[in-house]
Amino acid sequence: MKSIKQEYCPNCDMHYNEVCVDGRCSICDTDLPIAKTAPQLAQQNKELDALIYLVRECRKWGKSHDFPAAREYPHYSQLRTIGRFFFEIGGRQQMRRALRVLSEELGTADASNWGRFVEFAWDDIGGWKA
Repeated sequence: MKSIKQEYCPNCDMHYNEVCVDGRCSICDTDLPIAKTAPQLAQQNKELDALIYLVRECRKWGKSHDFPAAREYPHYSQLRTIGRFFFEIGGRQQMRRALRVLSEELGTADASNWGRFVEFAWDDIGGWKA
């Protein structure tokens, strides 16, 4: 699956296009080309792409099924799996980061609604409360 999200500095979470100066992050001095090749970052980006894609699929499915309760979506268990991944690699902080990226990527007026939808799906993962 081709990446559909913007790229961020893995340490300070700023957009590359805002902080990249001569290949380094101007905020935290991370070497961005090296950081982009880290295996954990590659997996994290893959999961972010999957989350974004999955929420877009939820929007389509929900619209065609009159937006049922979140647990009735066929994507619900996949959302929980992604939530557990983010918790395992960085706790609730990483989960919040994923939600922020999701919100920025959706870029629509209903981004906060779908963010809340994901938060509900992640309820009780590592103490997460929707």
